[in-house]
Amino acid sequence: MKKEEYPTKLEDLTNPKYRGKVAISLPYMGTASTHFSALYLKLGAEKFRAFI
Repeated sequence: MKKEEYPTKLEDLTNPKYRGKVAISLPYMGTASTHFSALYLKLGAEKFRAFI
């Protein structure tokens, strides 16, 4: 992937062209859980569910 094709925001990662190229840890505890909690609060329930 060329540098100019890198995603620039979190929502970019939902683009099908990144499928199979992005990974996250299971957000059940620790840092990932905190990150997902913050995303939920920032995006709101509807947008968070659509993102996930």
